[in-house]
Amino acid sequence: TPPAGEAVSAFAERVLGAVARLHQQHAGKRVLLVTHGGVMRLLLARARGLPKEQLLQVEVGHGALVRLSLGEDGQLAEVH
Repeated sequence: TPPAGEAVSAFAERVLGAVARLHQQHAGKRVLLVTHGGVMRLLLARARGLPKEQLLQVEVGHGALVRLSLGEDGQLAEVH
């Protein structure tokens, strides 16, 4: 957590809640989500089953395009 910053658990809760709401609002459709690297690191870490301690080791390139799917159970997966 950065000094005076949001705790990783609160960040994860906020981001994953937003993703769940998008999934509900746009069920069955593809959604383009444009975010900063922190959000992408979190989503990729979740999709890869990595613990939050490894969040900063997930590499996200500038302007990277990453495809993810969200299962009905809420599980994220990378689409290759």
